[in-house]
This record gives sequence, structure tokens and C-alpha cells, in this order.
Amino acid sequence: MATKSGLSVYEGIIPGRTEPDQKEPFRVISALDDKRLFVTGEGAQGFVSEDAGRTWSSGAPLMQDGAPMESSRHPEVGSITTVGLLNNGDLAIVYSKQANAGSAGYRTAAWYFATSSDGGKTWSEGHSIDIPSAMDMTKGWLVQFLWKNIVQLSNGRIVIPAYWEIAGRHPGLPPAGPDPVTATIQGKFNMRVADGHLFEAAMGGCYSYQSDDMGKTWEMCTGSAMVWPLPGEDNIGGFGVCWEPDAIELKDGRVLMVMRTNVGRLYQSFSEDGGDFWSLPEPMELATGDVPCAIGRLRTTGDLVMVWNQSSVQEIETGYSRGRLSVAISRDDGGSWENFKTVELSEGMEDVDQVEMPPIKHVRPLGDLGVLPDGFERSHYPQVAFVQGNLIIVYQSDTWPGGDIRREHKLQIVPEERLYD
Repeated sequence: MATKSGLSVYEGIIPGRTEPDQKEPFRVISALDDKRLFVTGEGAQGFVSEDAGRTWSSGAPLMQDGAPMESSRHPEVGSITTVGLLNNGDLAIVYSKQANAGSAGYRTAAWYFATSSDGGKTWSEGHSIDIPSAMDMTKGWLVQFLWKNIVQLSNGRIVIPAYWEIAGRHPGLPPAGPDPVTATIQGKFNMRVADGHLFEAAMGGCYSYQSDDMGKTWEMCTGSAMVWPLPGEDNIGGFGVCWEPDAIELKDGRVLMVMRTNVGRLYQSFSEDGGDFWSLPEPMELATGDVPCAIGRLRTTGDLVMVWNQSSVQEIETGYSRGRLSVAISRDDGGSWENFKTVELSEGMEDVDQVEMPPIKHVRPLGDLGVLPDGFERSHYPQVAFVQGNLIIVYQSDTWPGGDIRREHKLQIVPEERLYD
């Protein structure tokens, strides 16, 4: 099974249902204050922990206008995508739900922002965020998705990162056609065991929405952050997919947005005006597959911390892009990263804390990956929160007991001082 780093003092499972079909609702976590955690679960429920995630309250519906909040459990039509603590102590949430498809006949999603002043028990009315989203996997895929952190800047402005994705959905290509990324695990043949996006025709870009009146009205930023041009195209063309961003305010007032790409690196973009304009993205010195990351600020030192899937080109090609979950800190507010450590490591991977920096180019699995180890594991889609002097890491864990996939949402409690050992 996976190698443990020894960083954490506790590892557990986030409450909620576990399913073998990979449709488990996405968990969204936030600190409620310096002591308590809040996490959403299936069917718009909220759970609270007062001991940094070791134990949780029974799930309670998120109440809005006297009734449970309406939010679909599957991201194809809608879901709760982000939750965060505002400067005044209120909790904020972003959610979507199925909207009127109109005469076109395909599913769409409408997005809303709401707040809670009682720890997530009751919520304000949802304020509409104007994001046109066609959310139907049977059609050509055009989606715009609010994602990850709700960032309230020191001046009070709320910034929410977002991304768009366009995919052709050609009949002979995945996901409409057969998925070419296959492997045998514990004697059973499996499909889509690694990133398969580069086997389909797709593009993506990142942007943000801003509000200066505590979420009542919203404006979209100018333009999109896109990975272009690529060095391998002689800097005159070529796009890398750029999506599922995370964001944080830096000490000098700029906003940093970090982005998932399919060119072997995390990318970053900066805004000097509170999210109205974003710089042309540039590669970070952090190797990765086509997987999202999580960024936050340690409460004890003020340093930045990054949690992401660190992988080499060879590891991506052989199906291990989500097998090593890493953590690193930045003492200079994102200028450089150090103290690389491994949180989780799949069986079959080299036990190293830092991999060699890859060139910037498209990289994908080879296709048929053969036989993978019985302890093959994906630890991915990390989130972070900070309570009681600890870094809390939540992530999806995929294992294949008996050859069938099982997805759980794990939590690790890492004392912040251990990141400096």
C-alpha cells in the first residue's frame, strides 16, 4: 500500500458515502475559526469537527429560507464547489444547481454565493453569479466552473477563481469513445486509471469573479489566463490546458493564482489590481501531472504552503501522475519553494521527496499500462485548512481492492512545525 511520510499525527476518513463508481460528491473544507473545521458532504450537508478532524458531528442539512439548500450532488449538473471564511467571521459558500435548459435541450447550471453567520447551519439567500455553463456530457462540452478558494482581500474585495473548458466530444475519442488508458490491477482489467485528457480534443483557461459588496453582485475579470506559447512550439504557438485554479493574496497586495496544466508543471499568474487583470501565466518550479493543487498560508509562520501531485515525465507516462502527494513551503511568498516532503506515495513509485524538473511539453500516459501493483493508489484533488496550529490536508484516495475502484476522502493532520524539519 501507500508509503506514509511520518508528517501527520493523525489520518482519517472524511464523513460521507463511499462509492465504487467514482461519483462520490466532492468534499469542500474550511476552518470555521482557529479551532473548528467545517466540511460539506452528500446532499448539501454540513459536518463540524472541534478536534482538527479526528471526529465529526452528525451531518445536518444546509438550511436556506427554511428548507435544505438545493444543490445537485453530481458536478455534471451542479454542486458545492468552494467554501471559505470571510474577514468578518462569516462562512461563505459557492454552489450550483441545474438551471432551465431552454429549447436547446441540454443541461445547464446556475451559480450562487451565500453566507452563514452561525457556523454553516443556516444560509442567506443565494446571490446569482452570471456564469453561462452548458453542463451536459452528451454534448460538446462547454463549461465554466467556479473553483477552490474564496479569497477575501485585505481591502474587503472577494475574489473567486474560475476556469472554462471546451471539449470537442468527437465520437471516436474519449469520453465518447473507448478510453485508451488501461491497466490490470489485482487481476482485473480497468479503464481510465490515469489522466486521459490529452487523448481528447480540449482547451481550458482560468479567470476570476470579483465582488465589492460582500457577494451581492459580481463582475468577471478581463480576459483569461492561458498557457501559451509553449517553448516546444518555438514560442510562436501551442496551447497547454490551464484549469482548476487556486488563489491567495500575497503580502505585497498582489493576488497569486496557481493552475493545473498538462505540460508537466504547475503554472502561475499574478494580478496587481485585485483580480481585474491577470498576467500571462508562467511555469513554476514544481513538477506535476495534469492534476490540481492547493495553496494556503501557515498560521504559525505566515509562509505559503503548497500541496500537489509531484511527478516526473516517466511517472506520468506510466500512470503515476497522481501517486505522489507532496508538500512544500515558500518563505518568500511564492518566489521559491523548499522543504519538499511526501504526504502519500503509491506502491510502485520511487520514494523521493523531490523529482527532477521536467521540460515544458505536453505529456500523457502511454495508454496500455500493463499490470500495476496491487497497492497502486491515487491521492489527488487536495484541499487545505488551518486550525489549532495544524495544516489539515484533505484529498481523494482511490484504491483497487479486489480490482475494483474504491474512492474515499482522507484527512491528515500535520503540525505546522513538522514542515520545517
